Amino acid sequence: MIASRNLWAEAFSNYWKDPRNLMGPPGALIRRIMKALWLALSVYVLFYVAGPSQVASWQLWMEDDALARDIAWAFTFAAALCFALVSYAAEGAPPIRVPVFLPTFESWRGWRTAHLHLPNVRVFLGSLLACALFFMALVGQWNYYLHDGLSTGGSSVAAIEGSNNRVAEAEAALAAFEVRTAEADATVTAAIAATSAGSPTGRSRLVTAQMEAARVANIERARLTAELQTARDATVAVRSTSTDPRPVDGQVAAATGLDRSLVASLLDLLRSGVVEALLVMGAGLGLSGSLSRVGVPKDEASFAPADPPEVVAETAPAPEAPPEPAPRRRFVLPEATAEDLALALVIGPLAASSAAASESPATDAPETPEAPPAASNDDEYSEPATEVDPLMAAALQDEAA
Repeated sequence: MIASRNLWAEAFSNYWKDPRNLMGPPGALIRRIMKALWLALSVYVLFYVAGPSQVASWQLWMEDDALARDIAWAFTFAAALCFALVSYAAEGAPPIRVPVFLPTFESWRGWRTAHLHLPNVRVFLGSLLACALFFMALVGQWNYYLHDGLSTGGSSVAAIEGSNNRVAEAEAALAAFEVRTAEADATVTAAIAATSAGSPTGRSRLVTAQMEAARVANIERARLTAELQTARDATVAVRSTSTDPRPVDGQVAAATGLDRSLVASLLDLLRSGVVEALLVMGAGLGLSGSLSRVGVPKDEASFAPADPPEVVAETAPAPEAPPEPAPRRRFVLPEATAEDLALALVIGPLAASSAAASESPATDAPETPEAPPAASNDDEYSEPATEVDPLMAAALQDEAA
């Protein structure tokens, strides 16, 4: 049985076998190392800084901790990916050209037309979503850090008057008890001192009563002291846990002059709108027809590994086409040679014509002009001789007779 090849493993193996894929063009290795380190830092910030802080911020004021954790991680991942997706969509989508009229400042009629390139609907809404995600993540971080600062500083915005009243009441009860105990003890001590030495029974009874009052006072003092300590512990617990879970609402309300409840509702509305925008724009941005050019060299055709040469069978060369004949031109005088010029200077043109006429046989019929010689293919400008005029031939024949 033949095992099928793992094309994924083979593709990765072939890619990493070539060191040029890792080093890149000359001078790009350092840039790629720094980009890899930055990418690792971004992943660390995403999972160990931004995500946990967002979860802690949402869990401050949401009752369901699991839901707060899921929403916080959704916001964190969406904020990390939305800007890249919007940039890819902007690269693959043509902008909208809007004509605008701009003054040229040459005269009061000087206007020129220009085109303003605006992003299309998908890119525009994606940009708004990226800005909203950044704003909400920033508000969440601000809320968490502000709450932590207020809690550490010991300031409290919650109502703790009940706890403070309880401590004050416990302290007042303890103080009043101490006053009553001291007065009772002073009274018994004065009675003992006023008793005569001749009545030991009365003095012993007063001493016994004083000792019993002291024992009861100690028990009551312990109870009041425990109540005071309990009230103080409760006050400290309230002060440490009752800090405002959404101090950002108070800060924004103080800065804008609006009501705190109105600011809180507007921020909640913005959070809900961002969640719905994630649902609406998620598929539109994820399915945008654009490719990422990150890590792709500009001269990718020459950077790619050379393919093996294709073997092509040799074929017989096609027969050469015969050369086309040079075009013939008529009514062009041939060039005279040196011999023709010498003969013309010796006998003259008329004598040469008479001699040529006497040599030809006399006939009743007029002479017909000779056929012009065929033009040679070697000389493009060589043409047949000039035809003899019949009237000139007849005149020469009469003159010769």
